[in-house]
Amino acid sequence: MIGSVNGEGEVTVDRQNDVGVRPSEYYGRISGEIAEEFVYDANFIKLRQLRLSYDLPSSVMSRVPVRSASVSVVGRNLFYLYDSVPNISPESSYNSEATPGFEQAGVPQSRSIGASVNLRF
Repeated sequence: MIGSVNGEGEVTVDRQNDVGVRPSEYYGRISGEIAEEFVYDANFIKLRQLRLSYDLPSSVMSRVPVRSASVSVVGRNLFYLYDSVPNISPESSYNSEATPGFEQAGVPQSRSIGASVNLRF
């Protein structure tokens, strides 16, 4: 049997709850607490860095005063392979002494892609 409680505290059967609650009161109550619907498992797998390098052959290096050279393309914070937290970066958090582990207005990590040249003399 489905029931609810009316404004006088009486249990009613097959009726809707007749007590209205202002949204500011409801959200004000749950924002100060750790509510289960807002707690997530923060497991993730991320491709943090990928580097592709090419060493120039020694036949090319014999013509210049360089012993060896390599050219690389580097990417950092490319993407998540697995992320259990929806719509936020699991690495961002709102940290203070009063609220450790909370996330609020976090921004994602910046992705960077670049190139490098390494020369040995």
